[in-house]
Amino acid sequence: MVAIGSQVTFKISKFDKYLTKTLCFPLDMHKYEDGISIFAPIGSALLGLRAGQKISWNTKSGEQQIDILEVKRKVRYLACD
Repeated sequence: MVAIGSQVTFKISKFDKYLTKTLCFPLDMHKYEDGISIFAPIGSALLGLRAGQKISWNTKSGEQQIDILEVKRKVRYLACD
């Protein structure tokens, strides 16, 4: 399941484009060459999905569909007291 710290490979159907991104907090973007913020529209859309799932939503440029191909745990975030 996609969570903070997951490395996700997905396909943007409209553009037939494949991407691999590590979902992270905005403050951690500099740590990852492939980082994507959880506050980016596509970043928040990925949360909670699993490999094999798809999600669609309307954007300014029309409907987007993303197919989740693979999810790997890259980083473990620890809760702070």
